[in-house]
Amino acid sequence: MSISPLIWFVVAWFIFVGLVKLAFRDKVKVYYYVAMMARSSGVEGFLRPLANLISGVPSVLIFIVVVAFFVVAMVYAIPVLIPMPFQVLGYLVGLVPSFIRMLGINLAATVSVLMSLHTITTQQAATQLVENRFTPATPLIPGVTISVNIFLIILIAIGISILIHEVSHGIIALRYGGRIKSGGAFLSLFILYGGFVEVDESDLRKKAGLRGVLAMLSAGVFSNMVLSIIAVGLMYLALIPVLQPYL
Repeated sequence: MSISPLIWFVVAWFIFVGLVKLAFRDKVKVYYYVAMMARSSGVEGFLRPLANLISGVPSVLIFIVVVAFFVVAMVYAIPVLIPMPFQVLGYLVGLVPSFIRMLGINLAATVSVLMSLHTITTQQAATQLVENRFTPATPLIPGVTISVNIFLIILIAIGISILIHEVSHGIIALRYGGRIKSGGAFLSLFILYGGFVEVDESDLRKKAGLRGVLAMLSAGVFSNMVLSIIAVGLMYLALIPVLQPYL
C-alpha cells in the first residue's frame, strides 16, 4: 500500500519541528506545532556595518530616491523592461504593472462588465467579456498548476526578496539614527515563511522626523526593485547568443 505524499509531508514537518526544538530549545518558539519563529535582539549589531556604508550619502538624497522608487512601483509599474513582453488585458506590456494599477484595472473592468450586462444575450458572450477585461490569475499549486521544481525555485526567490526587503528597512532606520528592537524569521509547514526587522518607529520619528520614517518604510520596496532590475539584467545576458555557451 502506497503512502500518500501528504502524509509524508506531515510526518516530515513534525520530525523537522522536533529536531529544531532539540537543537535550539528556547531560541525558537513553536506555535501549536504548525509554525515556529526565531527572534533575536542582536540584529542591530549585524546591520550596523551595512548602515555605515551609506553614512556619507546625504539623508535628503536617500529620501528622494527611495520614496520616488516606492511611489512609482506602487502607483504605476515596476521600472523593469522585461526581455519578453507579456499580455495584460489584450495589450503587450514591457513593464511589470504595479499592484494598485492592476487593482484599478480590475475595478474598472468590474464596472464595465456590470454596465454591459443588459447588452449580453448569451452566457458565452458574458464569459468572453470577463476573460477579455479581467487580468487572469492562477493559484500556484505544486504538481497541479506548477511543477514542484519550479515551485521550489519560486520559494527560494521569495525568500531572498524577503531577506533583502527586511534588511533594507533596518539599514535605512539605522542610517537615520534609529534603533532596531529585534529581528527574526518564521516558518509554517515548509511553505509559509517570512522575516521581520522590528524598528523602534517612535524613536526614529523623534530623531529623524516623518522623513526618516517614510524613507525606512519605502526602503523595502526600493531594494526589491533594485533586485528585480539586477535579475532582469541577468536574463538579458542569458539571451545573448555569444554568452549562452558560458552560462
